[in-house]
Amino acid sequence: MNTTAPPSPAPLPPALAGRSRGYVLLRLFAEWFRIALTVVGGGYAIIIVADDVFGKRLGWLDRGELLERLPLFQTIPGLIAGNSAMYVGMRLAGVAGAAVALLGVALPSFLVITAIAVAFAQLPSGNPALDGAFIGLRCALCGIVVATIAKSWRRIVNGVYGWIAVPLYCALISGFKVPAGRILVAA
Repeated sequence: MNTTAPPSPAPLPPALAGRSRGYVLLRLFAEWFRIALTVVGGGYAIIIVADDVFGKRLGWLDRGELLERLPLFQTIPGLIAGNSAMYVGMRLAGVAGAAVALLGVALPSFLVITAIAVAFAQLPSGNPALDGAFIGLRCALCGIVVATIAKSWRRIVNGVYGWIAVPLYCALISGFKVPAGRILVAA
């Protein structure tokens, strides 16, 4: 019979010292819920905001820690936002923290998608306001992706391989329509 205890989370940062476990779990949920509810653009946008919130504003993580872990979050099955939420939750409050943070980041999307699904049937097709909103969202998402690349470029692309591979892979994907999955497997 295995009697070893599961690993405990890392010590709490000074900003949370003396706070109860319930407080930490509630704040984790609230912060991830707020981030996921207000940020448009998916995991990459969420990870930039979360890194700013948890690293800079709250001081719960080192600045840039989530961006440095981005390659890890991309290799683990699941959504980047969920993986980053579980990382922060696990680091601060163990398994319960990971579960609470994941719930906090997933619940807003569930609620918004459910509301859209209910309301979507009521909207006429070809609605100019709806079409304009979708065009605006695509433009905003494009800007978010460019900002993510610019902010994390030096941390992710380093060495001769990175400077050759990134432009080559971009050219293969956009110019020659090679599926990104094949390039990830080949890389």
